[in-house]
Amino acid sequence: MGSEKDLSVSEQPVSSQADVDIIEQEKARNHGDAQARLESSSPPPIEEDAHWRPGFVARFPWLGLGCLLTVLLCGIGCLITLILANGVAKYHWGNLAPNVIVNLLNSVANLCFGIAITNGIAIAWWRKTLAGATIKQLNRSWKFSSSIKDVVLGAKYFNFIALAALAAKLTIIDGTLLQKAFSQEILPLDLGPNNNVTGYSNMTIPNTGRISGVEGESGLLAKNFNDALKIWFQGGGQLPNAYSGCEGTCYLRVPGAGFEFDCSEPEQTAIDAGTQTFDAYSVLQNVARGYNVTDFDDLDCSTIGNGTLPPISLAVCEKEVAVRTAPLFHVGFFPVFSGTNTSADAWSYVQMTINYTISTDEPNANVSCPGTKYSQTCILRPAVVEYPVKIQNASSLITGMSLAVDGRHYNNQTFRNFNSTLKQQNGFSIKSYSDIFENPLGGERTRLGGIAQGLQTYLGGDAVMHYGAQGYHLEQTGNAATYLSNDLGVQTGGLANSANLCGFQYADPMMPTDFGGWAEKDPSHRFDVPALVGKINQIMFALALDISDEDDDKDVAAGTLVRPAWVYQDAIHYKTNFAFMWGALASMLFCIICVLPVYYGYWQLGRPVTLGPFEIAAAFRAPDLHHPTNAPIDTLIKEVGGRKVRFGEVLDGSDKGKMAVAEAGLVASLSGNEGADRSSWRPHTYAGNRVRVVVVVARRFMHDWPVTRNSPSFIESASLVFEKTLESDQMLREVIIRKASENAKV
Repeated sequence: MGSEKDLSVSEQPVSSQADVDIIEQEKARNHGDAQARLESSSPPPIEEDAHWRPGFVARFPWLGLGCLLTVLLCGIGCLITLILANGVAKYHWGNLAPNVIVNLLNSVANLCFGIAITNGIAIAWWRKTLAGATIKQLNRSWKFSSSIKDVVLGAKYFNFIALAALAAKLTIIDGTLLQKAFSQEILPLDLGPNNNVTGYSNMTIPNTGRISGVEGESGLLAKNFNDALKIWFQGGGQLPNAYSGCEGTCYLRVPGAGFEFDCSEPEQTAIDAGTQTFDAYSVLQNVARGYNVTDFDDLDCSTIGNGTLPPISLAVCEKEVAVRTAPLFHVGFFPVFSGTNTSADAWSYVQMTINYTISTDEPNANVSCPGTKYSQTCILRPAVVEYPVKIQNASSLITGMSLAVDGRHYNNQTFRNFNSTLKQQNGFSIKSYSDIFENPLGGERTRLGGIAQGLQTYLGGDAVMHYGAQGYHLEQTGNAATYLSNDLGVQTGGLANSANLCGFQYADPMMPTDFGGWAEKDPSHRFDVPALVGKINQIMFALALDISDEDDDKDVAAGTLVRPAWVYQDAIHYKTNFAFMWGALASMLFCIICVLPVYYGYWQLGRPVTLGPFEIAAAFRAPDLHHPTNAPIDTLIKEVGGRKVRFGEVLDGSDKGKMAVAEAGLVASLSGNEGADRSSWRPHTYAGNRVRVVVVVARRFMHDWPVTRNSPSFIESASLVFEKTLESDQMLREVIIRKASENAKV
């Protein structure tokens, strides 16, 4: 190579255009020579290229199809979680709630969907390239993969890539459906048994009244019983909570004073109260014709005509007066005392009598309403009854006691029915008899006399019907009106003159009553009207608890009980909407099916592919990404990744003046802010170290290679070129390194 003098001259800056042209010509020549050396040995045929290996196993898309399998497993996991969570309390799930699990699985599924769709679209795009397509078609398919707008606007070019891209947007549906599949409700949480519920219960009937007359009837109610009746009546069967130890809702059985109901079978009698009362009214009109009698209420036949009625007319009058009023309903209570009889079977009791009728108006007869009269008698024998009790103590606002059974362990639909075999209500049991022998006289206290009077006051009632000048008239007293079950045209219509209707229908007091469609709306039967036996049980339970806390005779220590109870607490329970759940699973399966087609033909490709810009640019033979093999993009980046490039105005070569990506040293940099117009772009000063005659030195040692390869001047020149060359000029530096490597082999 040249002398030290040549080197010093060569370091002078190049300022003329001719010098620059010479340098560029030399650079081009050097580049061509380097390329020739790089490609001196032809690459092997593609069939033998280790980097290009098509095949079902070699190119199996483990990541993409594995992600689709993961999506399916996540969907099944969501399905199982929703099914297991339905009806289960939040308490049992601990800190990891099922909705968190579902959201986590759905997030994993969406992530895997993204990976699977990206891999599948890349396979489909490269297969399309492998089969041959126009650049416009390839560009359109690539845009489908990244923009839903292009999928919609390019609908007529719809393909599997567009379908997979659309599936990526549809994955939001299953997330929404899974959220809708979850809801919560407040239900009792089963906490199991609790043995610490404590309270008072009297096993015997206390004094409830005072006899005021010689006939043995109670005239006064004891204060404790009178107030207990008021509390029961005001609460509708709901009593204040007198027990401790229950937190939440507790079901337990409490023994206390009550009755056994020994009832006869109901007797049925055919009647026609309408005809009976109408005929009686007509006869009395004939008997009293000519006399100033317009109302037959409380008629005294002996007074008609100042007692001048013939004997036959008098007898007829008295007979018709007796049947002019027809009893339709009756519930009554009266005590039967043992008196002086002290035999074991002569105990005192309360007798309950029941009569009710069911009649129907005949369509073509204004005065006929045939029907049936039912009569029944029950003996209420004092006994110790085991009451099924429900205690609510959820908060200061929700507290109380009532007679109820646990619907989860007992059929509460039949709870309120009277069981003639058990002689009690279903769910109750008779533990023992508590016979009472009493013969109270005037002024003495009584145990059963007050109960009979209280039951008659709050539960008794009568209803009678008669015919008069204004038609049929119904008179009801006490609680009779609560058992009338039809309205005789008040709402439903009927005869124009409802006064001619007499088909009154009364419900059986021994049966509970629900309100039509409420049986379905009220599965717990909270709003049923209890039967007569149920109401008596409620009153007797209130008396046994001394709910008024006014029984001065009670023995608190003897009557205090510690009872086992089954405890529930109101808690959040998960509820699954199965329609939304199946919809979410169907959405996942649909998206999986939409993605699968893009994986078809994967075996035709010979290496892993992506839609990365450098991989596509390398496939289009971009000069700065040129590589002599078919290696994957990762290998390519390892080889050429150190080259520094820049986007800007190319200053030399065939692309001079274009805005492109090229070696950093051949591209003008941006001196102003980004986004400035093209006039703001200008090249760096193409002088100084970058354009020094370092290239000339390189040309010298390349041309003088055969002579100088072993000379010290070669090493010096090579070192100078290497040091003076910018790191951005990777091509020139690679030539130097390669030459030095070949020199070492010689």
